[in-house]
Amino acid sequence: MSFSVVAGPNFQNITGKQSLDYENFSYEQKIKFSNRITWDEYSDMDHAYYRPFDAGANIFAGYELEMGLFFQLNAQMGMLKMNPEIEEAEDDEAAYKNTGFGISIGYNF
Repeated sequence: MSFSVVAGPNFQNITGKQSLDYENFSYEQKIKFSNRITWDEYSDMDHAYYRPFDAGANIFAGYELEMGLFFQLNAQMGMLKMNPEIEEAEDDEAAYKNTGFGISIGYNF
């Protein structure tokens, strides 16, 4: 039997598409990267704008039984603001941050 706890930094590059679902419609937006955008870019329904990199912390805890069965919990917490500054916005205080959680059950041979 063993128990482990691990914590450390993470650095990641963001890619992909964003899917939005509302009551009567849904659509996908391509992701573009910028640290600062105009109000017209912010209003563009075909694209979502984010900063290109994120940094944060990982926390991991696991327990393994003598027979090889293991259980793991993990969490990732982004520390950086992911949404870009909007040039014409007066009160731009929104801060999108990444967060993730995971549970694993497995067997080591």
